[in-house]
Amino acid sequence: MGTIFSETLTKLRKEAGFPTAYRFYHDNGGAPVLKISYRKYLAIEQGKNLPVCGRLKGLLFGLRVIPKSSAADELVKAWLKTMAGEETFKDVLEPMLAVRHEPAVMPPMHKAMKKALAGKKYYITPKQLAVISESRDNYLGFLAMSNDTGTWSAGKLASAAGLTEKAAEKAVRSLAEVKIFKKAKDGQYKCPLAAEMAEYPHLTASVQEMIGKLLKYQEELVAAGSNAWMRRGIIRADADALCGFFPIMGMSLSTAHSYAVTERTAKSAIYAVEARIVKLRDF
Repeated sequence: MGTIFSETLTKLRKEAGFPTAYRFYHDNGGAPVLKISYRKYLAIEQGKNLPVCGRLKGLLFGLRVIPKSSAADELVKAWLKTMAGEETFKDVLEPMLAVRHEPAVMPPMHKAMKKALAGKKYYITPKQLAVISESRDNYLGFLAMSNDTGTWSAGKLASAAGLTEKAAEKAVRSLAEVKIFKKAKDGQYKCPLAAEMAEYPHLTASVQEMIGKLLKYQEELVAAGSNAWMRRGIIRADADALCGFFPIMGMSLSTAHSYAVTERTAKSAIYAVEARIVKLRDF
């Protein structure tokens, strides 16, 4: 029999695009990252065990939940209700947790898009991320082939990504070893996640370092590109209230993936789509 916490965790895990407990656990790096065995994690989802409070941070990051968002509040409150009991939570804890700002409401279109995209996500594991970020050549190879459903030779990749054929061959072999690419025929390769939306892990310091390398590669590409569209606004806002907007902004960015194509067209190109909020100064 499940608990309020186990049912909430399972719901949020599915909404995040992890179809099974196994995929959530292993796609997030397993025990080295979540600091818990798979058997114990499964017991949590089955309602047989309640994690200690310190484990919540790892679960929230694994779910890709934004801090102070409604989803984060939902999971933490579910933990408190399960830990203290619903009656005690209502009478003692809930009055202490009065929220100063109502979370921003996600428009129906965004909710529908979030549900549709959840099944299209491919979660990159820390091991795969290590290979992708190992070199600029590996990243460019991944960028090219993860956006195309066709078969690729090292020569074709070299031409598309601006690499030497030797560098392309090395990148293909490295990425194939961690199952980012798989062999097709006649020495060619395919990328099994080409039709899916890649999600990177973001739990440990080592992962953050690897993400930093990817950002450097991306910044180089953006600097060499040309602006197709840009809009910027400067507002004054309360920090806690503005956090409610983050999930909506993130969902708007994810919606761009509904325009992605995986075959060449007469006007297809690689675009960088960015969402960013910068604190300028206290005011």
